[in-house]
Amino acid sequence: MKSLWWRIGLIVIAILIGAYFTLKHVGLYLVRPLLEKELSEVTKLDIRIGSLYYSILGRSFSVREFKVKDRKKRVLVHLNRARVAIKVSLFHPFTLPIELQADFPEKGRLDFSAAYGIRTQTLDGKFQLNHYALMNMKDLLQDRFALAPKDGIIYLNSDFKLYGTKLRSFHRIKVENFNYAPLQSAVSVIGGAALLGPLGLAGGMLDALTRKHKGNLAFDFRLDGDLADKNFDWNKVVSAAVSKAFQNALQGSSILP
Repeated sequence: MKSLWWRIGLIVIAILIGAYFTLKHVGLYLVRPLLEKELSEVTKLDIRIGSLYYSILGRSFSVREFKVKDRKKRVLVHLNRARVAIKVSLFHPFTLPIELQADFPEKGRLDFSAAYGIRTQTLDGKFQLNHYALMNMKDLLQDRFALAPKDGIIYLNSDFKLYGTKLRSFHRIKVENFNYAPLQSAVSVIGGAALLGPLGLAGGMLDALTRKHKGNLAFDFRLDGDLADKNFDWNKVVSAAVSKAFQNALQGSSILP
């Protein structure tokens, strides 16, 4: 009799496990197109998701082959893999740890970790971009800066704190082996000719980076502000901070050997 109940128990467990994996894969198969549609409508972008996965035990959610294009079909974001984990602890119920890892088609890995304090409404975290190949951004660089990257690796380390809506952050950037070619349809970027783009970079600056500094440069900058301020503009704040730090570095500070 005991042997019979053991067999019945094992059969029930096997059925439950099979039902779980069946519902999991069927559910994700049905959710993926709906998620693509909703995200595309909200963001006004073309969003495509290769496949979705989740793990109850790991308390994580992952995506394979995630791609975002604008209306002109230019690639803005392309990830081979992205994983998000939110691990709530019974010992720290009012702190929400968040982890994100992603890999790019060309070289590059993104690591994001932060802890959100529910009571204090603070977000304290780090953002790292390691061995990121500029070829991942070729469509954006060609459109916004009129240049085609030949080579270049970027490392970015950021520390940030968000107190409610007030942001305090510090960022360190290192560029290695940067090289580019101006597009034939754009104005010449050699000899100081203007190269339009959101950072307001000039051709002479890029020429100095690729020739004088052999494509190697390091600099840091701060980003502070109140996100609730109607005059706070991400594009302007980031552009001004990066452009100023880039120019200072080209003039002699923080140059890599």
